[in-house]
Amino acid sequence: IVFHPEFLHSKALDCQFFIEKILDGECVINEFFPNEKSETHSVLNSIFEIIIKSTEPARKFRTVSAFFTFFALISEQKLYSSKIGYNTVSEENKIVILKKILLFLRENYDKPISLKMVSATVNRTDAYVSYFFKNMTGKTPIEYLNEYRIEKACHNLRTTDASVTDIAFSCGFSDLSYFIKTFKKKMGISPGKYRQK
Repeated sequence: IVFHPEFLHSKALDCQFFIEKILDGECVINEFFPNEKSETHSVLNSIFEIIIKSTEPARKFRTVSAFFTFFALISEQKLYSSKIGYNTVSEENKIVILKKILLFLRENYDKPISLKMVSATVNRTDAYVSYFFKNMTGKTPIEYLNEYRIEKACHNLRTTDASVTDIAFSCGFSDLSYFIKTFKKKMGISPGKYRQK
């Protein structure tokens, strides 16, 4: 058998994708395995035996190998359920996804951001992210982003002598008139009047 060792480390393997689906909550492994699934029980028992009896450093390799064998059986015998769509994502996964989106927006608010860029941070479609974020926060990602930018602009108006134009650009707005319009909508007054007050 001739192969490159990189094969064992490749993230392109189907097994890697399957495990990522489990981590993302798209696949949920069955919680109970009937006795007739003897092969599954055998693999599970081997995992316990390896952990207890094997010595370092072989134990790590054998444990990982046994777990991959276990997941191979899960995949082959369809001992899992597929979860597709927003309503099937667990509450814990929803929080994780939301945190990733919020962190991305807050760390990059001063740069040009598109919905596609936001979606890429959580490996979801634009439609999914729009629906998900709106459902979780009551706002679209772009609405939230603009409000966060306005909050930053307010802080800069209060604490710096920078011009309104410079503040607008430093907070991620590429158009001054759009910044002023968005600022008025959020704060009820223009940036200039806000600074005066």
